Amino acid sequence: MVPKKRLKKRVKICPICKSPSLTPYMGFITGVKYRCRKCGYVGSFFIEIEVEDDKVKDER
Repeated sequence: MVPKKRLKKRVKICPICKSPSLTPYMGFITGVKYRCRKCGYVGSFFIEIEVEDDKVKDER
């Protein structure tokens, strides 16, 4: 039997509240900005982490 490999996915999280609930806020000339649904932070700087695919579904 071949062991299953865990799939890892990159997820952006809010630098203020560490929530993965982000929505696109603006784009085009200003660059991509996101808005955190939990705390309302708006910016282009977000932390990107690797998580297993199972955890992504649980956190949202």
